[in-house]
Amino acid sequence: MFLYCLIKGFLAYFVIFASGINFKIADMANKDKRNRKSYGEILLDPWIFVPLIIVVFEVAMILFLRHKFVAGIEYDFWGIFGDFFGGVIGTVLTFVSVIILAQTFKQQQESTNANIKQQKIQRFNDSFYELLNLYKEQVKGLSFENKGKCYQGKEFFDICKDIVQKKYNRGKKQGYSLYRREAKSIYMQFYEENKSKFAPYFRMLYRILEIISENKDLEDTQKDAYSKIIRAQLTESELFFLKYNAMTFYGADFIEYLNRFNILKHLPITDLIEFREYNKKCAEYKAGINAVFFDIINTLEDVLEDPINCKGQQIEIQTSRNSKKYKFYIELKEENEIEIKLLEDEKTNTSSKYEYEFIEKLDKEDIVNILMCFAYEIFKFANFVKFNSKNMIIKPNKDGKYSSGGNKSSSVIVRNSGKQPRPIQIKYNHKKE
Repeated sequence: MFLYCLIKGFLAYFVIFASGINFKIADMANKDKRNRKSYGEILLDPWIFVPLIIVVFEVAMILFLRHKFVAGIEYDFWGIFGDFFGGVIGTVLTFVSVIILAQTFKQQQESTNANIKQQKIQRFNDSFYELLNLYKEQVKGLSFENKGKCYQGKEFFDICKDIVQKKYNRGKKQGYSLYRREAKSIYMQFYEENKSKFAPYFRMLYRILEIISENKDLEDTQKDAYSKIIRAQLTESELFFLKYNAMTFYGADFIEYLNRFNILKHLPITDLIEFREYNKKCAEYKAGINAVFFDIINTLEDVLEDPINCKGQQIEIQTSRNSKKYKFYIELKEENEIEIKLLEDEKTNTSSKYEYEFIEKLDKEDIVNILMCFAYEIFKFANFVKFNSKNMIIKPNKDGKYSSGGNKSSSVIVRNSGKQPRPIQIKYNHKKE
């Protein structure tokens, strides 16, 4: 009886031992290979080591009692003890082993689910690159004839953009919103004439961005990575048409994905139809204007991401080649109000920096106007009026027209208005999802 009960206890501990090993191996399967433990480390784990010691102790006890004190054993007493040990302790340990087995099955299920998810992501990856190849083939098939020359592939968008831009002839100054409305009208006319070429192209890109955004198996970082692959394929001319298409009812659904994945990030602001008047005046300095505006946007993003530390500070825009005569500054007055300022040092001779030479081609009124157009675009219209207040106020800061020390300033105030003014935004916020 005694030997029988001890064997029952031994078997119960063996179940724990086996389950413990299975549990640790399943747990290792869900970790990175660099973090996997050796089998020696597994055996030293409390879940494995303690049952093993107990089993060894029982075997030793059996051998000890059998070979040393067989004659002196009170079989009735030890029989009752064995029943207690095997019936109560053994049952408890068997219950514990069931819990461990359940945990093992749970770990295995999680591992299985992870494998299933990985398979889904792989299938998505295959579908994504198939669609990407279809997009490339579609672009190759686009063509446009102009003045006896045929433009194909990416050149199709370049010549079409040039034609649309030349159709815009801004008259008297009416405000950026009206300039934008006229630009939209010109685009719509051109689109209707070439709808059969543009519509399939837009639908293809929309579908690719849609499956990225709607996929529930991808993390946000993975979605961003796939969207950047798409963005890397797009030329500035393609971005031009994506923007104006989204301004129409044809592309209204596209806005969500253009904002979500910042697709228009690399669209030069001077490429916009609304800026054509300034392009004419500063045609040879177009790259310099874009470089300065790009640096301003980067600084604005940094300031708006850290409003507590940046509030009330006048932060200089750092460009690749700073000018002694002209300096741009950003000042966050409140979370809902920001100032973009250009300071000119009148004591310094003409700027020799290429990025700033366009300023010398414009009068002071033009400088304020181009700053206002820039502010309207990046805060309001670049995100299709989705980030900030629809009643956002953008105006010249007349109080800061001149400053001390021989410096002149031209500045623009940007403010989110309303009963409960919200903080100014310049890019998509993941936390909104």
